[in-house]
Amino acid sequence: MKPSVNHYSINTKGRDIAVGDIHGCFSKLMKSLEAINFDFDNDRLFSVGDLVDRGDESNQAIDWIYYHWFHACKGNHDQMAIDFARGPGWPMSLLDYSCNGGSWNIANSPEERETVALCFEDLPLGIEVETANGLVGLIHAECPFNDWNKFKYSEQDFSVDNTSMWERSRYHN
Repeated sequence: MKPSVNHYSINTKGRDIAVGDIHGCFSKLMKSLEAINFDFDNDRLFSVGDLVDRGDESNQAIDWIYYHWFHACKGNHDQMAIDFARGPGWPMSLLDYSCNGGSWNIANSPEERETVALCFEDLPLGIEVETANGLVGLIHAECPFNDWNKFKYSEQDFSVDNTSMWERSRYHN
C-alpha cells in the first residue's frame, strides 16, 4: 500500500499558502489569514499537520478539515489522537499524552474521540501542489527518501509513516 499523497493542480484563481503546526490555535491562524487578506473563495491553505494539542481550540480541527479552501496532511499529534481513540495498545500513558497537549481529547467522550479519529485517519501523509516554479511536496516531519517520487510510490509501512510524521534528524542536522 502506497503512502497517501493528495495532489493539487496549480491554483489559477488565487494564492497557495502553507502553514506549519496549528496545534489548536485556529483563532490566531484566522487572524493571520485576515492580515494577509486571504481570499476564502480563491486562495488555498495547506497545513503540514499537527492540527491539535497544546492550544485551546483543538476541537475545531474537524470543522477546518471540511473547509473547501483548507487542506492538511497528518502530523504526529493527529496520529496520537487516532491512537488514543483506538484504546488497547495505546503506546503512551495518559500523563504523556496530557503533557503533549492531549488533555482536550482525554476530556472528550469516547464517541467524540472516535469522530476525531475517523476524520484524522482520512488525512494523507503528504500533499503535493503544482506551482509556477514546479511541484512542491509537503509533509509533517521528514521525507524518508531524498526523492519525493520514491516516497510517493513507496510501499506504506511503519518506517515510512513514522519518519513522515515523527522524524527530525534532517532538521537537527
